[in-house]
Amino acid sequence: MNVAADWLPDSTQFSQSDVTTQDLCGLGISCTALNDPITSEWSDGPTIALEPAPWSSDSEPLPMLVRTLAHQAGWLQDGQWMLPMERPEGLSDERPWVEVLVTNYAGNGGGYVAHWIERVADDSVQAIAHRLYADSITPSGYTSQGYMCARGTVAGQIKTLCP
Repeated sequence: MNVAADWLPDSTQFSQSDVTTQDLCGLGISCTALNDPITSEWSDGPTIALEPAPWSSDSEPLPMLVRTLAHQAGWLQDGQWMLPMERPEGLSDERPWVEVLVTNYAGNGGGYVAHWIERVADDSVQAIAHRLYADSITPSGYTSQGYMCARGTVAGQIKTLCP
């Protein structure tokens, strides 16, 4: 043994379920843009402890994911909800400011992937996206962040920097 296996990029295959290839995950957000390992670029963030509600004794995964994403996005600080000062134009019931999408991750361990998508008022960036992966075993999650670009050939895709 004592020999490392060589990775052969030409032999690597990616597959996605029908759910991740749908046109829309939420209101105007492309599922493919969030989950495509080839076109989406996420910057790795720190491992972060999941945020339970101060009044809850149960560790329910979905509320903990939402609170942790809100903390990561800066909307929840020291247990208090803080609204950012700049509100994007064109908000309505059909176009909310923040959208949270949670998907049951079908990989080993059966964890969750949650996205916090915050629309911004910028001509080159359509939204800021925060991602959190958490499994059911550890009380922490793995974070990453990206920007949904608004123009150019990468419009509608998640990138670490937009043109």
